[in-house]
Amino acid sequence: MQALLILCQRRELQPLLEAFEEWNEEATIVLYGYTSKKCDGFILMHWNQLIPIGFQDKQLKADPGIMDYLVYDVPAHPTKAATI
Repeated sequence: MQALLILCQRRELQPLLEAFEEWNEEATIVLYGYTSKKCDGFILMHWNQLIPIGFQDKQLKADPGIMDYLVYDVPAHPTKAATI
């Protein structure tokens, strides 16, 4: 499983949520809201498979309302967090 964290402009959060809900049955929106410091929007999504490169290129990189995003692998069995 992979996860996707999207940072977007505040005004883009609701339109992005609506678009993602309609667009993809492969992903689940886990959490969304606004960041504490800058009040930017964020969306956290889980995918049951690898996130398609085409989605990253066509949707995420091309959309000017998306400021940045992060794709990461979700471990099958969560492990204890390392301390620093």
